[in-house]
Amino acid sequence: MITYFDSKQRKYKNPVGAVCQNTTVHLRISLPRDLKCHSATLIVKEDFSGSTQTFSMFWCGQENDYTENWECHFTPNSPGLRQSLVG
Repeated sequence: MITYFDSKQRKYKNPVGAVCQNTTVHLRISLPRDLKCHSATLIVKEDFSGSTQTFSMFWCGQENDYTENWECHFTPNSPGLRQSLVG
């Protein structure tokens, strides 16, 4: 079974846990190669303001014959809670 993303594992989110504003977070997703993914986008929605930001993820190579990794960096510039989606 493939783990696409696990926020509690440093492999997928570094640093793990809540971060202070202006702290860069490295995010990674692992996708099945048979999806033939051509792009991935991180969509971040701020809970309080409802505003959204999008970040293009970059292809970061194959993990093995079955999965590939996409990554991006996100730096929250204000305090608050956020929800993240990958599309």
